[in-house]
Amino acid sequence: MVEQKLPKLKTRVRFPSPAPSLPTGRHGNHLTGFITKVLVMALFLLVFAVCMLVLCSVVGILMLSRTPRYRTEPKDLLALFDKAIDGSVGETEWNTIIGYPVRHDDYLENVRRRAQHLMDEHGRPWRAARGEPLMSPAGREELAALRDHLAAHTALREQQRQDAE
Repeated sequence: MVEQKLPKLKTRVRFPSPAPSLPTGRHGNHLTGFITKVLVMALFLLVFAVCMLVLCSVVGILMLSRTPRYRTEPKDLLALFDKAIDGSVGETEWNTIIGYPVRHDDYLENVRRRAQHLMDEHGRPWRAARGEPLMSPAGREELAALRDHLAAHTALREQQRQDAE
């Protein structure tokens, strides 16, 4: 059996390029190539300028804005102490307020530290999870005395402020 050699097909499918064809070589229009390069450079500079504007704006806003701060006031501590004395405060709420340092008032910082010390001495966080009071009865008594002292100090401070006005 003799094998037959088939002729090679010389068909080629050429798809047109989606990009416009630019004149190249010696016979092209040099002005068109120059204008194209200028337009590409202008587009690049426009995109770069917009990106830099957005980036600098974000950096400026972040530098000028302040982080939010929680400021513990005497009324916040009094409300927390009332809940703790009643036995209705949870460990998370206690730790959120008492665990955050008070930097704007030395007296409140000392009261906060004393309350934290009371929790260390008389605290029962394992019982608070079962709905029982957060502190022992002795701790609640000491906390009530601390609460009364803070209430008296706050009332005295308010009276002094009103007399000054």
